[in-house]
Amino acid sequence: MKKGEEKKSKKGMKSERRKKSEREKKNERLIDISIEMGNLTSLLQNIMIWEKNEKEKKKTRREKERREKKSEEKRKIKEKKVKRK
Repeated sequence: MKKGEEKKSKKGMKSERRKKSEREKKNERLIDISIEMGNLTSLLQNIMIWEKNEKEKKKTRREKERREKKSEEKRKIKEKKVKRK
């Protein structure tokens, strides 16, 4: 015991231990929550990336279909010209 400290009663020591364990439990919970928040954040980022990729796929698919449609129309026009001659 240091100079100037009073000896604590058993009851006081028990409550101090209980408070300490409660603080440790709270800290553990906070750590768990922060880990879970990190997991959720990365999951959200993955979902956003997936959505972006899906939009790009749809966009490229539409562009491809449009190009194919144009080439088909050009082919038909050429066939008509050949038939006329």
